[in-house]
Amino acid sequence: MKNSIKKYFPLIVVGSFFLTLMISSCKKEYFIDGGPSKAQFDGTVLQYLESNPKFDSVSQIVKLAGLEDVFNNEDITFFAPTDEVI
Repeated sequence: MKNSIKKYFPLIVVGSFFLTLMISSCKKEYFIDGGPSKAQFDGTVLQYLESNPKFDSVSQIVKLAGLEDVFNNEDITFFAPTDEVI
């Protein structure tokens, strides 16, 4: 009995290793390729919010708050939440 265990032990270890490797490699990749992006936008922050459909609720909120002048005239950095978050 011990002799047969010693005989098949390396085969079981190698088989278990390859089985674990095969199971762990079957993952889906969870990323979205947005394609090439341009880091600069030729316009104001409000124009960018209006041009991108993901931010149309944010642009409406800016207009309702009366902050159009701030978003159109000043050089600001604005971290806008998408419409899905609002």
